[in-house]
Amino acid sequence: MERQKKLELEAEKAKRKSDREADAMARAEADAQWEKIKADHEKALEEWKSECDRLKAEGACVKDLPKKPKRALKPKPAVRAAAVVPEGDEEQELLLSSKEE
Repeated sequence: MERQKKLELEAEKAKRKSDREADAMARAEADAQWEKIKADHEKALEEWKSECDRLKAEGACVKDLPKKPKRALKPKPAVRAAAVVPEGDEEQELLLSSKEE
């Protein structure tokens, strides 16, 4: 009995470790996407600024200048929905899976 408990604890420990690794990978992927979003936004800002300067030099009114480009929202790491649903609660699991689609 004590051996079985020890095996269960080791299995839970291994599962937590794999979950932490999966979370770290998802976080790293989201961070990479965020860096790309920031770089794209910086490029869009430079283009917008040069366009505004060109239009100002041509004598355009400030109100007629194009609006500043908005930056996209920061992506969030993927969440494990299966870990949130308690065992035996199939209705909630079906609801969660239908929301993801």
